[in-house]
Amino acid sequence: MKKIFIIILLTSPPILFSQNVGINATGSIPNSSAGLDLDFTDRGLLVPRIALSATNITSPVITPATSLLVYNTATAGTFPNDVIPGFYYWDGTLWIRMFSGQQNGWATTGNEGTNATNNFLGTIDNQDLVVRTNNSERMRIMNTGNIGIKTAMPQGLVDINGGATDFDALFICASPSISNRGGTIFHQSSTYAWQVVPYATGSSLNAALRFNCVQRTAPGTQLATDVLFLLSNNGNSQVGIGGTPASFSPSSKLFVQGNGNTNATSSLNIVNSSLTSMLFITDNGNVGINTIDPRTKLHVSSGDIYLDTPGTGVIFNTGVGGCYRLYIDIFGVIQTQSIACP
Repeated sequence: MKKIFIIILLTSPPILFSQNVGINATGSIPNSSAGLDLDFTDRGLLVPRIALSATNITSPVITPATSLLVYNTATAGTFPNDVIPGFYYWDGTLWIRMFSGQQNGWATTGNEGTNATNNFLGTIDNQDLVVRTNNSERMRIMNTGNIGIKTAMPQGLVDINGGATDFDALFICASPSISNRGGTIFHQSSTYAWQVVPYATGSSLNAALRFNCVQRTAPGTQLATDVLFLLSNNGNSQVGIGGTPASFSPSSKLFVQGNGNTNATSSLNIVNSSLTSMLFITDNGNVGINTIDPRTKLHVSSGDIYLDTPGTGVIFNTGVGGCYRLYIDIFGVIQTQSIACP
C-alpha cells in the first residue's frame, strides 16, 4: 500500500514552521533536505503536458512562476521563438528548452562516442551558424554554405575581411614565426612560400600589390623576391617583374629586372602558341628574333628585316663624332650618307 507522509515541524501551535513531503511505496521518511521526496524503483515523475505556441508566449499557462517546468507537445511558432516537443522551463521572460535524448549538447571539454552521420555542429533549420569570441562575431557559415570570416555577408564560398588593421588577411604557413609577412601568404614548404602583399611606398602612398616568392633564411627572418609588382604611381599604372622588395619599384609601364648580366640568362621571352620563341632578350641586352641565342645586340634568324621608307637604313657611329647612314637608293645601289648622330 502506498503511503503519503507529511511531517510538520511546529515551534508553537498553530504556526507552521517548515514541512516536507515524501511519496513512496515503502513508508520511508522523506529526506529532510527535500520539499518533495519521490522514491520509486519502477516509475518516474510525469510533469504536465501542454501545447506551447512560442517561447515568448506564456499561454496556455497563466502567469507562470520562474522555474516552472512543463513538457511541450507542440511544434509551433516561428524563429527565433519557435518550439518543438520537449521539456521547457520558464525563466521569467521566455520558455527555455532543456536538452534531452538526442538533443544532448557538445561538452566544452570534448566528446566521445559520436557518429558523423548523426552528431554535428550546425543548424537543422534555414539559419546561419555564427562563431563568436569576446561576444563579437568572428566567423559565419551562411545557410547557403558561404563562409565569412570577420564579415556577416560573405560574397563567395570563402570571404575573408582583414579590415584596416589586420595585415595578414590570410596566412597559411607551416611556421608562424616569419616576421614582416603582411598580406596573404600561401606556404609551400618550410623554406619557400608565396606572398601577396598590398603595399604602400614613400610619402605619396603609392598603392602597390606585390606577388613575392618568399625564402626563409632562418626562423623569424625571410628574403622575398618580387615575382610580380603592380604599382599605381600617382595614377600611372606600372608593372614590374623581378627585383627585391627593399629596392624594387617599376619606373616604366613594363619593367623587367633580370637575374644577371650575361647572355646565358634571359629577361624576356615571348613565344607563340607552339612555344617557339619570337622575341628573346638576354640579361646583357642582346635581342634575338626567332632565336633564343642572340649573338649580337640584334640577331635575326630565319627571316628578313624590312624597311618600307626610301632613304632609310642602318646608322653607324664612326666613334669620332660623326655618323653615316647606310641605305639603298631607288636604283638598288648601296649608298652612304653623312648625317648628324641621333
